[in-house]
Amino acid sequence: TRPRYVIIGGGTNNLGMSHSDPEWATLQADLQRTVDAFTAVGSKIILMHVPPYSVALSGTIPLADRAHINSIITAVGAANNIQANWWWAAPAPSGSGLVTGSNGYALPGAMTGDGIHYSASTAVAQHNEFVRMLTWATGYYGVPCQ
Repeated sequence: TRPRYVIIGGGTNNLGMSHSDPEWATLQADLQRTVDAFTAVGSKIILMHVPPYSVALSGTIPLADRAHINSIITAVGAANNIQANWWWAAPAPSGSGLVTGSNGYALPGAMTGDGIHYSASTAVAQHNEFVRMLTWATGYYGVPCQ
């Protein structure tokens, strides 16, 4: 496929993965390989960090794992002149303040009851962020989405 834009986002599924899992050790190389593959066909890449999750999951999903994967996303972005988008990654003013509290976890009401999936209002905010990112990218790169 030759998409004009590819949004690659870290996901909560990778959090809590055993650090002895071979995939944990290859996360950065795997992401770089994906960026290289899409760049090779002319796609413009948008990287997104792993979103926060509910503090109720703090005993099961280490916050340090999220920070580690986000640092990999940032590093791959920097190595490829791609700024990672992290509208949810930090509390205001550095982030949007819409999803993440000052403790690094999702704000109350930002997620559904499972603590991982977005609430309806957060899903709308994410959609609006996708629109904002693509609007910016099409202007910056001069490449329309369609």
